[in-house]
Amino acid sequence: MTGDFAFVVKRGDTAKPLRFHLRRENSDGTYSDIDLSGASAAFYMRERGKRTNTVDGSACTISAATSGKGYYDFQAADVDTAGIYDAEIVVTYSDSTIESFPEDEHLTIIIIDDLS
Repeated sequence: MTGDFAFVVKRGDTAKPLRFHLRRENSDGTYSDIDLSGASAAFYMRERGKRTNTVDGSACTISAATSGKGYYDFQAADVDTAGIYDAEIVVTYSDSTIESFPEDEHLTIIIIDDLS
């Protein structure tokens, strides 16, 4: 994942998955897809300024391993409180090494109030 990113969802909505495309910057400024073959990915999220995770390592689905693509399906408890959240995807490769995405920042998840 690269650059600024904000995912917006209304409180209580679980139909819209968080889709991701994991890439790494090369020395020449281009990007290469992360190969997720044999890897697992987990999603972490916590309300900005808090210390306790709202989502603590829930499994992501890898949809295109060689292209670094996958998604996380929110559960009702993940999106039950409006606010601004920091998040990351943590990949565990087949050799047991671990890498967090994005590398130098957090994803921003914005949960806005619904009217119902």
